Amino acid sequence: MRKYPNDRFHALNYTVKQSKSYLGFTLIELVMVIVIIGILSAVGFRSLARISTNRNFNLTIANMNKIKYAIVGNPKIVENGVRIDYGYVGDTGQFPTSLNDLLTDPGVAGWDGPYGDYTGIKEDPTALFRDGWNTTITYSVPTSGPVTLTSPGDGDPIVLKIANDKSEILNNTVALRVRNGDGYPLRDSDATVQIQYGGDPWQTMTYSKTLGYNISSVPIGIATLRFIVSGDTSLRHLSVGPNNSTTSPTEGLEYTVNPTFGTLTYVAGTASLGGTNNSELTFTVNNSGNTIMDISQISVSWSNSLCWECDYAYMANITVNGTDYWKWNTINRSALASTGARLVLDNTLSLPSGNTTIGPIAFQDQVDGNGTVQPMNDVTFRISFFSSLTPNQTVSFSTSGTCSPAVISYSNLTKPQLYRVRLRIHNTGSAATTITGMQIKCDVSPSPYLNIISFINASTIYWQANQSWCGNQSRQLVDNVNGVDITFCKTQPPAFISGGGYILLNRMDFYLNATGSTKADVTGANFTLTLHFKCGSDQTISFTMP
Repeated sequence: MRKYPNDRFHALNYTVKQSKSYLGFTLIELVMVIVIIGILSAVGFRSLARISTNRNFNLTIANMNKIKYAIVGNPKIVENGVRIDYGYVGDTGQFPTSLNDLLTDPGVAGWDGPYGDYTGIKEDPTALFRDGWNTTITYSVPTSGPVTLTSPGDGDPIVLKIANDKSEILNNTVALRVRNGDGYPLRDSDATVQIQYGGDPWQTMTYSKTLGYNISSVPIGIATLRFIVSGDTSLRHLSVGPNNSTTSPTEGLEYTVNPTFGTLTYVAGTASLGGTNNSELTFTVNNSGNTIMDISQISVSWSNSLCWECDYAYMANITVNGTDYWKWNTINRSALASTGARLVLDNTLSLPSGNTTIGPIAFQDQVDGNGTVQPMNDVTFRISFFSSLTPNQTVSFSTSGTCSPAVISYSNLTKPQLYRVRLRIHNTGSAATTITGMQIKCDVSPSPYLNIISFINASTIYWQANQSWCGNQSRQLVDNVNGVDITFCKTQPPAFISGGGYILLNRMDFYLNATGSTKADVTGANFTLTLHFKCGSDQTISFTMP
């Protein structure tokens, strides 16, 4: 192999050059490194600035929400499904004039602050009112438009809306229906419903058929309702939310009021009769409770098996303390009240705690008011008081004295045909009565058979043999010992005799046999009629046929 004198040099020179390439940077490389470091530094500084901005923004939003909740409450704070937190507005019924009102009592009724979450900043609570850049947050409640909190931020304002308009916070409508413990709805003047909110005094709600008891311009918050029914007071609470949203902690919007009432009793010995012929009743009742009983209807019943007068008595009016609460000839009424009729009073009768005298209650003997006054001696009364607000109450008592019975006689005795008896039966007393049947005896020989009895006219038949409407009874044998006892099959119209009046016994027909083929002759026969009455003792008349 050929040897070159310079080969060793070349090898050394190569080695040296390779070593130098690992000992530093070229100028270009150094410049590039500096540029890269600058870029990385700029990016780092910008990231740190962004982190700081986000922290300030988040702190600002957090403080704004705390201020909002301090002013109008946090809707997420509930109890039994009902919102209970309404902040400053819920307690005072108005917006604060400045944010400092949340910390210091401005002298507004209902204030119960301080309001807000000051956790971690108790040394300086006003820090809550500054944003993340330590700038004061501004608060605005315009006449109309949104209620807002505003931070200038880092040049880009941050706005938090508390409400679309202050009216949705301050001017809500509360409407509710009310029933009593029996389930009857209370309407209008049946009850007084009041509401209290925001430190204001009690306000009375109005009534309408569409809304029930209602009131407008109510601020958000926990309102107290007061129900006054017949002097008894009940309280309830109502959660009033924005935009007319209301909820109740217990019963929704339909409330049941359960007032406690006393017992209504008759005051012993107070029943008395006055007026003409003892026709007017007065008595006293006692309300043992401390609440008023508002009575809208009354039912008056009267009875006595031995009372001639009360059988056909009619009530003309009900008076209390000189005021007519019901009168037969008012408000298009054309008839007096019968016993037991349930009457709607013209005005509410309020029975306060203690004694109230009822009366006079007047009675007459004709339903159309054309009769005369009716005595009510020795009568048992049962009087019921009705109301949609109070429990129904009933009192009972009897009047003193003895009724004057009807006095029966006869006249105009005729025999229009041989087999027929006709006469007038008179009531010479003042008490009305009704004949319900009679016992008939006669001395006709052989003993005849009764076929028919009619009053008033020939076609108004009260008993007749062999008729389905009268039980298909056969003709009845009439003798002078036991005779025959007839109960009338027909009761309408009644065989009625007014006081001082009479009724025509139009016909009593007799036959000599049960088949009715031969008519009897009652000429000169002696008859005894014992009359049975709807009310009162039997009376007897005797006569001889011409």
